[in-house]
Amino acid sequence: MAQIKKQAVAEAILRAARGLFRERGYSRTSMAEIARAADISTSNIYVYYFSKLDILFAIYEPWLEERLDELERELVSIPAPRDRLLRILETFWRDLPAAENGLANNAMQALTTALPEERYNPALLESALGRLVEMIRSSLPPDRLHLADDDHLAQIIFMAFDGFAMNHRLRGRGADVHGATELMATLLLGETAAQARAPSYPYAVGSR
Repeated sequence: MAQIKKQAVAEAILRAARGLFRERGYSRTSMAEIARAADISTSNIYVYYFSKLDILFAIYEPWLEERLDELERELVSIPAPRDRLLRILETFWRDLPAAENGLANNAMQALTTALPEERYNPALLESALGRLVEMIRSSLPPDRLHLADDDHLAQIIFMAFDGFAMNHRLRGRGADVHGATELMATLLLGETAAQARAPSYPYAVGSR
């Protein structure tokens, strides 16, 4: 019975934090506010989570992994390299920044304000970079595979992801990434502007 109660409290903390992060943002949410929303004492939070950063990543990690799972499944049904690359870029530069009322921006806030003692673990970033590299490699024609021989390209896409998350925070859904995704796909494929074409798969830019 004690273990059931412990799990229930941990889940209540995450539900409370998720709602507050969506409403107020990471930086403006305090541990005391999370405790009140979860109906526990502030000191009791630390029985379950080491810090606010720990809470944020307990929410963000499974969320991001689920989104990457969905993207990998979706790419299987997209045959054309350009369409696959566009879908990858749209996910990282449009869909993820907008999802969950800017959950990705909360992660940015968490990392840019984290203290050394909060013990940030880069495992999620490293895992996501590795998965992105494989998605890119599966989307490039043989003569362009050398672009993804390491994770440098994935790092660039992730750094741009951070920027688009901030852009979404400032501009909302009015932020348009169509030009950026088209240009990046063209560069990765080594196409000329005349060779570039509009995406043909069902989830075209701006359709979500």
